[in-house]
Amino acid sequence: MITPEEIGAIDWEGSRSHFFINPRTPDSEKEEFLKLLRSASHLNSHCFLLTSGTTGKKKWVALAHHALLSSAAAVNRHLQVSSRDIWINPLPVFHVGGLSIYVRAKLSGSRVVSVNSGRWDMEGFIKSCEAEKGTLSALVPTQVYDCVQAGIKAPASLRAVVVGGGALNEAIYESAVCLGWPLLPSYGLTECSSQVATALLGSWMAGHFPELPFLDHVETGFNPEGYLQIRSEALLTAYVGEEGVCDPKKEGWFSTEDRITLGERGVVNVSRGTGFVKIGGESVDLQRLQQILEGVCIKQRTPISCAIAAKPDLRKGSVIELLVEGTVDPLALVEQFNQQVLPFERICHVTHVKTLPRTALGKILIRACR
Repeated sequence: MITPEEIGAIDWEGSRSHFFINPRTPDSEKEEFLKLLRSASHLNSHCFLLTSGTTGKKKWVALAHHALLSSAAAVNRHLQVSSRDIWINPLPVFHVGGLSIYVRAKLSGSRVVSVNSGRWDMEGFIKSCEAEKGTLSALVPTQVYDCVQAGIKAPASLRAVVVGGGALNEAIYESAVCLGWPLLPSYGLTECSSQVATALLGSWMAGHFPELPFLDHVETGFNPEGYLQIRSEALLTAYVGEEGVCDPKKEGWFSTEDRITLGERGVVNVSRGTGFVKIGGESVDLQRLQQILEGVCIKQRTPISCAIAAKPDLRKGSVIELLVEGTVDPLALVEQFNQQVLPFERICHVTHVKTLPRTALGKILIRACR
């Protein structure tokens, strides 16, 4: 395991490998995860990060140092990063979004200020941006939402903030831009060392949600099922799991679980393939419905403490269910949501739960809810 302070000492040209794991993981689980790495002891010059596949089972993603460097170089070009930049990093290093910031800084000679103490500290993040005159940062949608709900204006020194780790709701984006936040929505995945497609610098001035051009280190295509395929030097070497070491690439191509809608300049929409269900013969994108629900929460100024799920139904195959955390009153949410969707997409059931599964950054784990 490695800390942000130790990342600066990594020799990215050396043969030593490193693994990154949430320090809050129970010791028994850590031991099980580390046992999996024994089959990958021959993989030198790698970083290992945990992820969950379609089965929900944890496995390691093996990213070669050269893969991380390739991704970092492409992002630096896209963001025009220089030695004058200062990254303010609120993301944990056991996720590729946080780790990759240090790799970019290594290549560009820029500086990184870590403000991650295990939990998201919005006030600490803002203070660090202002005190250090930070120019770049990266956030997940939950963190952007918190800043918007608090009405916080962007620190004047920030010239770009990449938003990854999930789809950014357009209503949140527009509200943040009105507060001066220079947001760059992005699409990426651990298996490709971070960003795959990212909005252009200055795109927030266009007055609408931007398309996301693919970065110059990736080639793209689609497999017969319509899922995005990627070829890049930044791709993983292998997965390491209970079955041992497995390279998921075929002739250099990696098939994602994502369906991509393209516009004139790049990605317009990303839908997780595993987030599709059939309702009365109609294909329904649960991720799109989750974004609509989050938009309703924003308009009603209520916390995002609910999630869309599919409930099995003998007649229709599935129906839409709303999972509500704590004491949130769902009546107004359901009414406004149902007005914005097609009849077969309307919420039919409401289930109250004590807590919803979340990441360390507070992001609801939608797949786990389902």
